[in-house]
Amino acid sequence: MGSLVDALASSLIGFGVDVRVGTAVHALERRADRWLVVLGDGGIVDADAVVVAAPAFVAAPLLAPLSPVAADALAAIEYASVGLVTLSYPEKAFGRAFAGSGFLVPRTEGKLLTACSVYTNKWPHLAQPEEVVLRASVGRTGDGRGLALDDDALVDAVHAELTEMLGLVDRPTATRVSRWDRSFPQFPAGHLAAMDAVERVLRADAPGVVITGAYLRGVGIPACIGSARAAAASVTG
Repeated sequence: MGSLVDALASSLIGFGVDVRVGTAVHALERRADRWLVVLGDGGIVDADAVVVAAPAFVAAPLLAPLSPVAADALAAIEYASVGLVTLSYPEKAFGRAFAGSGFLVPRTEGKLLTACSVYTNKWPHLAQPEEVVLRASVGRTGDGRGLALDDDALVDAVHAELTEMLGLVDRPTATRVSRWDRSFPQFPAGHLAAMDAVERVLRADAPGVVITGAYLRGVGIPACIGSARAAAASVTG
């Protein structure tokens, strides 16, 4: 994912786009038919239109002075925190060949694990001989048990659950823990209709300002790409 972002940034720079990283947006201000993006470092970007591509809880305060109704709706979206534990095992740790791409773990099982991907099966070009890499997920709405553990304890707990599920006979040779706070938007019934209403209100209150992000219509990469294309089309068409 990081290489994808880097490639996109490089492509934009190649087209002469002014790309700024590590620079917060402090406010959005309207001046006649123009938009001023006020940056945290004191800089100002003059724009025809603005695409706010940020989590809902970041977008909401930016939009509040422009469209309070839209901002309140975005601020109400709940997020769960998740953790990813990546573990590299020798192939001999598995009693049999693991041919699948992964599995999901329902809440009713009471486990810390919510899902596990077989990294080296999903992306075989990254595989090393006699190595199996698993990427396990922990954390969901109302269950922060795993994320309350320190890294070592979390690795031990995840390894224990994987051992129970997969019959592992060896410990991992390398591990990595990645924690993502408030990263997983939660969608209640009626969410899509609510987001349609938010976009209508925002178009009326702040024409030229559009939103996009994983909270809008899905967290998957295809859904995010679709949302981004729709946002781009709305300010260029």
